[in-house]
Amino acid sequence: MSAAVAPRSSSPSPSGAAAVAEASGKGPGFTALALLCTVLWASAQLGVKVGLQSAPPFYLMGMRFLAAGLILQPVCWAIGSPWPRSWAGLGRLVVLGLLNNTVYLGLTAIGLQTVSAGLNCVLTGMNPLALALGAYLIFGERTGRTEVVGLVGALAGVVWVMAGRIGADNQPLGIALTVLANCVMVAGNLAYKSWQKESGLVRSHSVQLLIGGVTLLAMAAVFEDASTIVWGPHLLMAEAFLVVGVSFGAMLSWLYLLSHGSASQAGSFLFLVPLFGLLQSAYLLGEKLSTSDLFGVAVTTLSVYAVQKFAKPQTAS
Repeated sequence: MSAAVAPRSSSPSPSGAAAVAEASGKGPGFTALALLCTVLWASAQLGVKVGLQSAPPFYLMGMRFLAAGLILQPVCWAIGSPWPRSWAGLGRLVVLGLLNNTVYLGLTAIGLQTVSAGLNCVLTGMNPLALALGAYLIFGERTGRTEVVGLVGALAGVVWVMAGRIGADNQPLGIALTVLANCVMVAGNLAYKSWQKESGLVRSHSVQLLIGGVTLLAMAAVFEDASTIVWGPHLLMAEAFLVVGVSFGAMLSWLYLLSHGSASQAGSFLFLVPLFGLLQSAYLLGEKLSTSDLFGVAVTTLSVYAVQKFAKPQTAS
């Protein structure tokens, strides 16, 4: 007489459910990494501001990207991060490097010379809505009603916090460059979302960094004066932080988030970037933090939580 076989449950085990949640961008690990990414991303503006006191924007960003890209090459070899499988794949990485590093971050550095931090944060806070819209139009990513309300609520919180901080120290050209830079960022992220499987994550990022470094240094040689660079502790510390904390920590985390969650989910955390920047400025620079600011922080935080809580898991492609 054969032993009875217990029916197999169709529901996933607790560990399996956790894995599914992480894969769909709804697990605690995804959220923790996204929060770390936003903190590092928010601090990048402080690093660039410090660096611009010692070097013009193209030299500052070009040296950062080239150093980061070269450092990552032995890392790629050690972990076996593959190259693209075709010349077309390599060409796509070149395009991504131009969009995400040369144009987006190059223009951002120029804009920060004549645009206040508050206005820059407001414009950055608009990106998740553009990212969600682009993901819907290009990839067909459905954004539920609760997610839409959460995204709009997060945007309202950002605008609430930053509206009173927009001063008269904003030049029209700097504003235009900042808007253009953020549009290029959205385009670059949507392109990466489409092309992410062409090569390994670290390899992809390292090639993009090299492209950004080479092109920006070439532009610096033409448009900027190298003799204006002030070599010293401030520049070296700013470059070290931008390379390790931002180019490695923030950007690799961001690319991972885009690879493992929907564009709307990953993009919703960008709403927290200006708010973390506000808190960091208050702590590091002694800027005043008002009750109105805290209210906006609360609105944005709850809205981002709503997007993550009720986001629909991605279907396997």
